[in-house]
Amino acid sequence: MNIDPTNNREGNSTNPQPENSPPPKTLEELQMQLEFLQKKYNQDIEETTTKISIMDSKKAKIEKEHNELQKRFNSIKPLRINDPTKFNGTPKKLDHFLQQLDTHFQLQTGRFPNNKTKIFFAGIYLKGTILQTYITYQQHYSKPIKEQKEHVVKVITNYNTFTKFLKQ
Repeated sequence: MNIDPTNNREGNSTNPQPENSPPPKTLEELQMQLEFLQKKYNQDIEETTTKISIMDSKKAKIEKEHNELQKRFNSIKPLRINDPTKFNGTPKKLDHFLQQLDTHFQLQTGRFPNNKTKIFFAGIYLKGTILQTYITYQQHYSKPIKEQKEHVVKVITNYNTFTKFLKQ
């Protein structure tokens, strides 16, 4: 294999000049080499233009598919979940309330990335005495850390502890 010095590509050299030969000396040799290089240049331009055309058509096809998928994605409506019913602390209604919360957490995982978010969401749906106790815990939790009681912090930050709190 030879390397064509005119294009730095491996392959059989199509340069009319033999390898290791001196540069052209005559005007005729220069003219032949110039014609060869012009043909090679035109071929390269044609190949490149063809490849660009192919890539442009592929790009257009991909953009069309992307736009169609985007339209389909945008037409999908988010699932509407009813709000949980308010919980007033009645023990026999607790399981139903917790099930409603779990449904929200499972179907909308992005909205509830941690225990604290789940607990604050659940707190919105409390009422009566249990709501008053929860509000007291929330207010206590917002105090400086040195003044916070450990069991209150756990109720506000640990979902399992929070559900036990609701059972009391």
